[in-house]
Amino acid sequence: MRGSILAIICGLALGAAACSSGSQPVSAEASETTLAGAVTSDKEGPMEGVLVSAKLGTVTTTVVTDKSGRYAFPPGRLKPGRYEMRIRAVGYDLSQAEAVELSGGQATRDLKLVETKDLARQMMNAEWLTSWPGTAADKQFAINCNHCHSFEITAKTGYTAEEWVKVLDRMNYANGASIQHPFRNPYHPEYAKYWGEYASQVPQTTLPAGSDEEGTVTVSPQRMKQATYLASINLSQDPRPNAWKYELKKYPRPTGAETRVIMTQYDLPRSISQPHDAMVDPDGMVWYLDFNNNYFGRLNPKTGEVKEWEVPAVKAFPPFGPGGLDLKIDPDGNPWFAMMRQNVVIKFDKRTEKMTMFHTPKEHNTIHNRITMLTTPTADGKVWWVTVGSSPTAWVHGLDQKTGEIKSIHVPAFIYGLEATPDGNLVFFSLGGGTVGEVDTKTGKTTLHNPPTPNSGPRRGEVTKDGQVWFAQFRAGKIGTLDRASGAIKEWTIDVPYADPYDVDLDKHGDVWTAGMLTDYVFRLNPSTGVITKFLTPTVNMNVRRIQVDQAENPTVWIGENHHGRILKVEPLE
Repeated sequence: MRGSILAIICGLALGAAACSSGSQPVSAEASETTLAGAVTSDKEGPMEGVLVSAKLGTVTTTVVTDKSGRYAFPPGRLKPGRYEMRIRAVGYDLSQAEAVELSGGQATRDLKLVETKDLARQMMNAEWLTSWPGTAADKQFAINCNHCHSFEITAKTGYTAEEWVKVLDRMNYANGASIQHPFRNPYHPEYAKYWGEYASQVPQTTLPAGSDEEGTVTVSPQRMKQATYLASINLSQDPRPNAWKYELKKYPRPTGAETRVIMTQYDLPRSISQPHDAMVDPDGMVWYLDFNNNYFGRLNPKTGEVKEWEVPAVKAFPPFGPGGLDLKIDPDGNPWFAMMRQNVVIKFDKRTEKMTMFHTPKEHNTIHNRITMLTTPTADGKVWWVTVGSSPTAWVHGLDQKTGEIKSIHVPAFIYGLEATPDGNLVFFSLGGGTVGEVDTKTGKTTLHNPPTPNSGPRRGEVTKDGQVWFAQFRAGKIGTLDRASGAIKEWTIDVPYADPYDVDLDKHGDVWTAGMLTDYVFRLNPSTGVITKFLTPTVNMNVRRIQVDQAENPTVWIGENHHGRILKVEPLE
């Protein structure tokens, strides 16, 4: 299948070589609409590795130019209509706005690129980090900015160190917050008048954090160091556009196997949507959960149609902010998802459209606690989820679907990712603690495993049907696998600065897929050879969290563009 698609594209590219530029169909007898052409610039001539996108309505399809600078959309991917053309090639823009009218058959459109006048707009977060001067510790001062927005915004500010102190205090927002919809953690003093029955759970103070008894705010040395660093990499010293005192360093464009891919983007109805998780069900429908609002939705990839449902709030905002974090599909094809600060897990019956809510036990349902992750039903029918709060430990809660009873187990480690094993136990990934652990759900015993790389930040992972554990090492830029029997862990390094993988999933060939918040790459690891292939995606700073491989196709990877309100489908051609 993969070889046949590649042959079609190559044939189109070769056939288009003799065609003139324009949007007129060149083969009226062709049974399906296609589009092909060449991409060139005065500086480089034919350009390999340029992403060429064609958008019609809410759906955008993207291919990549080959080593001769040619691109081709395969038959069946574009229907008749007027398409807006876009490109992604760092350092370049289209010489003029391009649109093409497709009316059936094969059309040709050659594209001319010119050097960009605003390189900063095209820089992915990882390229900013690579460009900024300073040590790794210095750059950590800026890492959390990308939870809500790109580093371009940080670099283009004109704040002095003294001004940054105030800005940083204001930017103390909760996970899931965004520029369009900012909110605090429930226990933030700003929400004190809304605490109600939860007020006794929050230490009482009349002074702002960091102030003395007279109310004079003092600035810690660490905060001042952070503010000083951020002022050194923005435009506070010279407000002119692009007047940074360092070179903007670009990552190379795709080459070779990296160009053999087709990508499809689906716009969601609400532009502020943050599709943290995108999971495909057995019927081919893609379900997503909003990180920023109490919504979830379903995408039909065949039609582009999207339907959304609003989740009724269990706890009022303020103080309890909205948003969900994890979504799983059960054996019947029904989505389950965790609402973080609402502290409920929801099962959605996709046939009746009924939501059933399961509440975290009251003693763990505090103003500090939130749900992070949940599992698909285990072999004995239990669904587990994890709550974390102000302590460095966690609790896991197992719901018996038949009786409604919930069993809670204390885990002496911080938990971020959580997955069930085939034998009914739990594997967790401790982003803060740097370990991979297993919980025996019968005895409550916890076993911890330390990856060879210290503080590698295991974040989320996958357990295969045969019990093999794979995980993303967020802070180390690595992919790891755990042998549960021996406790041995093997690691593979992603050779891209600031790759910072967030999650992993495996395809039916045994390849491991991952992506992250700082680059715009989707990575594929072949564990047998150790070769990692990266695929550049069309959106700058899309902020990837979850990744899923649809085993029904060969293969298809689904991710949410968390900062752009889109779902992305990635199809490698070999």
